[in-house]
Amino acid sequence: MRLPFACSRLAYNVSQLAMELSGLARLAQVSLPPGYLLRRFRPGDELALARLFADGGLGLETTQAVQKEFVGDRAFRPERVFILECAGEAVGTASMWTSADDPKHAYLHMLTVLSAHRSKHLGWALATVAALQAHREGFTSQRLFTDDWRHAAIRLYLDIGYCPLYADDTHPQRWAEVAERLQRPELLRAAKRGRTRRRPNLLSRVRRRVALALAQASL
Repeated sequence: MRLPFACSRLAYNVSQLAMELSGLARLAQVSLPPGYLLRRFRPGDELALARLFADGGLGLETTQAVQKEFVGDRAFRPERVFILECAGEAVGTASMWTSADDPKHAYLHMLTVLSAHRSKHLGWALATVAALQAHREGFTSQRLFTDDWRHAAIRLYLDIGYCPLYADDTHPQRWAEVAERLQRPELLRAAKRGRTRRRPNLLSRVRRRVALALAQASL
């Protein structure tokens, strides 16, 4: 049996898929279900973020890692980091980020919601407030990186208005495979071409290779 294209690339440098959202000024304000509160980062949130990142498989699973790699990043600002609470517990987060390599675009960063709180449009709310923050800072579009197997996340981004961004030569075929699996052929008609210039670090590449192998094994 021939392995899917993405799986056959495990021996190579695995880039993430990219998406872009334009028209940030047209986004509607966010409303939350009863019992949920949205706030910005406060000192002492490192432990809560570590737990959320660990649950979402995003890495940075200790307070030390969050402090060094996230809070210590030059893109970090408290007003860019959103934390969703329920009954005093942090249950979701998303951030608006920037990149020195791509200063014209904002980025959606580290979006996750605890599994017990999904299917309530909370991911949509978090992604939207991050995009609204980008608009407040003067950006006209926001980008994100995702992985081929994160089908639920890709559906969410498509529903918000993100479109695929062909950032390297592997992306057209990989997006075609995603479109087939999601039964969303229209996403290919909205695709754009553009460069992101982001280079994932070694740990990120290893994480994606392992996750991709597991995802393909379950197909």
